[in-house]
Amino acid sequence: MSRFAPLMTSRANYWGGTALDLAASIVALVAGFRLGHVAAVLAAALAGLLWYSLCEYAIHRWLYHTGRNIAAVAHARHHVEPGVVYGPPFYYGVAIAALHAVLVALPFGAASGLAFAGALLLGYVQHGLVHHSAHRYPILDILGSRSALRKHHALHHRVGRGNFGVSTMWWDRMFGTLVTTAGERTRPP
Repeated sequence: MSRFAPLMTSRANYWGGTALDLAASIVALVAGFRLGHVAAVLAAALAGLLWYSLCEYAIHRWLYHTGRNIAAVAHARHHVEPGVVYGPPFYYGVAIAALHAVLVALPFGAASGLAFAGALLLGYVQHGLVHHSAHRYPILDILGSRSALRKHHALHHRVGRGNFGVSTMWWDRMFGTLVTTAGERTRPP
């Protein structure tokens, strides 16, 4: 991890990755919709968003907050220094999305693979923007309806357990890890 630390704390990496992910998600979604049937591609895009949100929740809950793996160590650093700009290498999101595009395209076709991956990547971009605003703009409701997600994540940092979703609260509700105030949870995890 130490050899990647300069890249992972670079503002150019952080914002370059966000720009690359947003551009790639738009290109993939447009290509998917141009190549395929609207209903199939729309279903693939919705599946990509749902899959992203579940993976985000699972990784945050069971990888980042369990054990002493390298991801948990890096995430613990984020909890200690939440103001530090810290992100995966800029190519991470596009690489993961490309892998998903291939895996979905094999059984369902290229258009569905592109739409699934584009939506997955768009979910990742939303996650990044909500996460960034939760740490940089804790008082301002700059995201409109998305500000509830920002508050949800800010409460995760205050409580330390629960509120593992960043792009949605749905999985926290489903798995009983939704924290509504600093002292309560909907039910034990």
